[in-house]
Amino acid sequence: MDDRRGSGGEFIFGLFVGALAGATLAVLFTPHTGEEAREKLRQHGMMLGEKAKEISQELKEDAEELVEKVKEILNETSQRVKDATCQKMEEIAQMEESITAQAE
Repeated sequence: MDDRRGSGGEFIFGLFVGALAGATLAVLFTPHTGEEAREKLRQHGMMLGEKAKEISQELKEDAEELVEKVKEILNETSQRVKDATCQKMEEIAQMEESITAQAE
């Protein structure tokens, strides 16, 4: 996940919060009957609930991608450590053979 995509989640969250605040203020300060105001608030609430679900799903997908990338990195790093360890063990074995041969 690149930096631009990560900051997009923050932007979407900010946009969501701004939309919620703006919609609430618009409904509260627009002259309506109590019933009309409640209906508009309900509609806005439902709309914002849908947006929240969409954002939640996007964040979940981004998190799953991140987990997969971290797993890949850990597997690659683990393999590198194993390879380096095997190489050092071979070097040590060769040194032991050389020392033993010199001692005889």
